Amino acid sequence: LHCWRSAGHGSEQTPQALQNSCNIAFAHIALKLGGERFYEYIEKFGILEKTGIDLTGESKGIFFDKALVTNTDKWGTASLTSGSFGQTFKITPLQLVRAIASVVNGGYLLEPYLVSEIVDADGNTVMQAEPTVTRQTISKETSDTMRTLIKSVVTDGTAKNASVAGFSIGGKTGTSEKIDVFDENGQRVQDKIVSFVGIAPMEDPEYIVLAALDTPSRETGIYISGGVMAAPTVGAVMADILPYLGVVRNYGPEELAGQEIIVEDYSGLTEAEAARKLKQLGLMPEFQGTGETVTSQIPVPGQSIPGGSEVLLYLGEEAEKRML
Repeated sequence: LHCWRSAGHGSEQTPQALQNSCNIAFAHIALKLGGERFYEYIEKFGILEKTGIDLTGESKGIFFDKALVTNTDKWGTASLTSGSFGQTFKITPLQLVRAIASVVNGGYLLEPYLVSEIVDADGNTVMQAEPTVTRQTISKETSDTMRTLIKSVVTDGTAKNASVAGFSIGGKTGTSEKIDVFDENGQRVQDKIVSFVGIAPMEDPEYIVLAALDTPSRETGIYISGGVMAAPTVGAVMADILPYLGVVRNYGPEELAGQEIIVEDYSGLTEAEAARKLKQLGLMPEFQGTGETVTSQIPVPGQSIPGGSEVLLYLGEEAEKRML
C-alpha cells in the first residue's frame, strides 16, 4: 500500500489525514479499529444492503466476505486496510450518497425516495412521502465533528477546487483503481474512477451531490484524481443550484475582495428588504430619501461591481438625472 503522494505526508492528525486523503493514515485507523468493529460500521452505514429506493432493479453492491475482514490471523489485513480507504469493493452511488448523508445529518441512515408528493387534478395531496429512518449510525456529537472535518477537506484539503465563494461546502474526494479489469494480454489496466461527494450548506446540510468520472483519459495531461477532476464538476453544479434553491450566500472578508457581483433591481422593495438582499450578496446599502420603497438606484441593475462595494438607493424620490 502507498499514498498518492509518493514522498508521504509525514506525521498527521485525523483532520489532516482526511484533508490529504491519505491511504496509509486510513489503513492505520482501520488496524486500530479492528476488523470486527470495522465490519459493524460497514453494516450500520448500509453498505451490505439495498437502500430501498422506489425503483426496480436496485443492486446492493459487492463487499468482502466477513471473514476476510475480521479473521486477519487467517486471511491477513489486505482486505481490511484497502477497504479502509474505499478500494477493492464495489457499492452503488446511491449507497455511497446515503452513507455519507448519515455522517453529516446527525447520524441518521435514511430510506431514499424519488417522489416526494403526488397531487390530483383538484390540488389535493394524495401521497406525501415522509423521511424514514432506518437506523442511527453515529451520535449527533460525532456527526457535528464530522461536518467540521468534512468542510475542511474543501477549505484546506484535496477538494479546494469544489469551493464556491459565499457558500459553505464540504465533501470527500475519491480516486479508485480498477484492479479487476484486464486488457487483451491479461495485464491489469491502469484505469481509474475519480469522484467527489459535495455537501452544502455545511452548517445545516440540505443538498448532496456525487460526481464520478469513469476512466478519465490519460492523454489530457491533467493529473487523474477526484480533487482535480471531480471536485470542480461538483463545485460548478453547486454554483448553479444553490442560488436557485434559495441558499443564501455568506461572503467572508477574503472572498469579498476578489468577487465580482452583479447588481440586482431593488425598485419597489422596502428599505429593510433591499438592505437584506444587498447584504446577502456582500454589498453595502446606502439609502437616501424618506419614502417607503426604493424608486431608483446607483449602480443600475445588471452592472458588475466588486464585493463590498456600496449601492446607493433612493427612497420615495428619483435620483437626479445628472447623477445617473
